[in-house]
Amino acid sequence: RKWDTRGEYRNGNTLREYQLEGVTWLLFNWVRQTKLHPSR
Repeated sequence: RKWDTRGEYRNGNTLREYQLEGVTWLLFNWVRQTKLHPSR
């Protein structure tokens, strides 16, 4: 699901497209319980 970048943020800030993609990727992996840095 794509997020809408027109949300209200503090001080009138907005997310850039690449930032939104990064947050979406992190959330996707968190939900799937994927470890970003597996133990060695």
